[in-house]
Amino acid sequence: SYTTTNASTIHIEIASARNGKIKLPTLGWVKVRGLNLPDDYIVTKATVNHDPDGKYYVSIAYKTGVDIPIVPLNKETVTAIGIDFREGDLYCDSNGISAGKPNNIMESMDKLKKTQDKLSRLIESHIIDYKVVGNKRYPVYDKPLRDCKNIQNQRRRIARIHKHIANQRLDFLHKQSAAITKQYDVICIEDLRVQDMIIRKDEDPSAIKRYNINRKVYDDGWYMFTQMLSYKASWQSKHLVKVDKDFQSTQMCSHCGHIEPSISNLTVRQWDCPKCGSHHGRDRNAAINIKNEGLRILRQTA
Repeated sequence: SYTTTNASTIHIEIASARNGKIKLPTLGWVKVRGLNLPDDYIVTKATVNHDPDGKYYVSIAYKTGVDIPIVPLNKETVTAIGIDFREGDLYCDSNGISAGKPNNIMESMDKLKKTQDKLSRLIESHIIDYKVVGNKRYPVYDKPLRDCKNIQNQRRRIARIHKHIANQRLDFLHKQSAAITKQYDVICIEDLRVQDMIIRKDEDPSAIKRYNINRKVYDDGWYMFTQMLSYKASWQSKHLVKVDKDFQSTQMCSHCGHIEPSISNLTVRQWDCPKCGSHHGRDRNAAINIKNEGLRILRQTA
């Protein structure tokens, strides 16, 4: 990729809806698709990327004015929701609803696996010997792999599937975040970092193997989802409240406030409060606690 910061040399012409051409230094005029710019934009820079799938993309940074309405928070009619991160389903909210997975993403994952297996067989067919360097063994090919057209074509197919899966996940996150910010005035979430949710091998290797937690955490895209909630809530004058990650949302009974330390085990999905007898689903109970704590924080800062 490369970036052009000389805004005076960047020119855009929109021929029809979302189509047109852009003029960049050295390249000149290039046809582009997917233009979606406001009327009063001022271009500041442009970045051109060449993805492994063989396609070129240009990202245009521009300045524009955005009118954000100032809507006072009506305490009587406010609608609030608590969201708890859930491995493999992105989140579970305080209403007991799970986000689920992007449509057809498992089909794409299966297709990716088959395509990668085919690439592996193609590479193995060009191995003629092995050489040992130190304590490692390296394959020797009959010719450089970059000269094998079938292998390079297969790599591009894999790159296109990866891009398709990324687009499926991005579309899913946009739709989920847009629906939440349109429906609720206050969104309460945990202030989690992805690295805090990853289980290292020296901590609990059995949990990683049993539930494949680390892959689920990375695939869910929690950080990107919270970023979308943040700016979409700001555009609509909604409130996004982040609850401290050390808040005991999972172990606390949402009815009486009793703390039950044994619930920290990931295998416990349902539990009964020993103090008040209330039955809880692990994720919904945590989401309700996050909602209540978020509203408390909002009342203090109001």
